Amino acid sequence: LAEETFARLLKLREQWVTREAGSEDTIKSIPGYERILKSLGISYFTLGAIHNYMNDEECKEMVAKIDRVMWDHFGPVYKQVVQTLESQLGEPVRLYRGHHLAFRILSSEVLKSREAREIVNKFHSPPHFDGVIESMDWPEGTQTNHSISFTLPIKLPVNGHGLKIYHAYHDSFNNIWKDYELNDIEPISNAQAYELPSHIHKYRVGTLALHSGMELHCIPSFNVPLEGDIEWYRATLQGWGIWLDGSWHILS
Repeated sequence: LAEETFARLLKLREQWVTREAGSEDTIKSIPGYERILKSLGISYFTLGAIHNYMNDEECKEMVAKIDRVMWDHFGPVYKQVVQTLESQLGEPVRLYRGHHLAFRILSSEVLKSREAREIVNKFHSPPHFDGVIESMDWPEGTQTNHSISFTLPIKLPVNGHGLKIYHAYHDSFNNIWKDYELNDIEPISNAQAYELPSHIHKYRVGTLALHSGMELHCIPSFNVPLEGDIEWYRATLQGWGIWLDGSWHILS
């Protein structure tokens, strides 16, 4: 299914939206890094309505424009995501407002120089917690800490990729900080985050990666070839979920 999904992603290439470095808050939080990426022309793409690049109104406009196209092309993978989550969570899962899920794509076409390739091989994105759920309007009493974050890798670079997970957990709803053994710890600043123990969760194409979004994490550095014209993509279906009215509501 992943191979078929990627082929359909390529068919919709004209619908991809270019996102410059700093389009989301994680990169924007380090102005120097953002400037370097922009100076080298490093950008990436999204397909579909995705809340960490758009506000709720913009997402609604994108849904009105492309929702039917997304369902026509990716309906089977959406159903697979729901079934996998229900199997893993043991609880009902539904798509929030019935809307599609979106994709995030990085490709070799935006790394036009050796310097650009060296940068993505050297640096990773800033450590962060997923704040998309907290940024949206929910019914009064919704516990935004009862959340999930998931990624379905559709296509990976030749040397693979994954998710860097730091050994710190933050429940902002209850203002609780924990280490990886769930011991209480003091709040972690952005600067301190880089010093924390961490590990890489390696993605596998077609296998859903699931976590709470409250573990400190980031996109790790790459290991792409510095020479040659090897074409590669990092294409993932990205989503979050919140527990509401007896079921998980998932969205991008």
